[in-house]
Amino acid sequence: MPVFRLIVLLFLVVFASGCTVSPIKSAKPTVPAESTVIPPPQHERLDDIKEKKKSHTPTEVMMPNVLKSTTRQQISPVIQKMLTRINGSLNNENYADATSLLERALRIDPKNPLLWYKLARVKLAERNYAQAKQMAVRSNQYVQSDVQLREKNQRIIDQAIMLSSEGG
Repeated sequence: MPVFRLIVLLFLVVFASGCTVSPIKSAKPTVPAESTVIPPPQHERLDDIKEKKKSHTPTEVMMPNVLKSTTRQQISPVIQKMLTRINGSLNNENYADATSLLERALRIDPKNPLLWYKLARVKLAERNYAQAKQMAVRSNQYVQSDVQLREKNQRIIDQAIMLSSEGG
């Protein structure tokens, strides 16, 4: 029987040791071996981040014929979709809708000369000659090297001046 008592005693010791709480470990962090050390993250320079943003902005595109312009400039896909709708409104002579869309597009891209030109066309069609002239002048302020757009703006300015002097 002593063997039986020894086995029971051994079982109780093993069982009891499993129920005990281990002591609290020290708060010192353990350092992994050199081969597993993870290098700190590399922080990007502000100039690098700006360059990345530029590369993710809309690229230079040639406007499709649907947009009725040969202007080369950076136009976002959102503005391109809006221009398609704007041109549809202009073709249907729905000037209120075109104005609304153009104003929304200008809130997104206020320095886009094509949008200002389109708004000048709408104002001219609505016989609001003073605003047509203002919008064409504003478009010319943002035109860089697009000679055709500059000429179109000048035609609107000339028409607005002529029509307003006629009292029409």
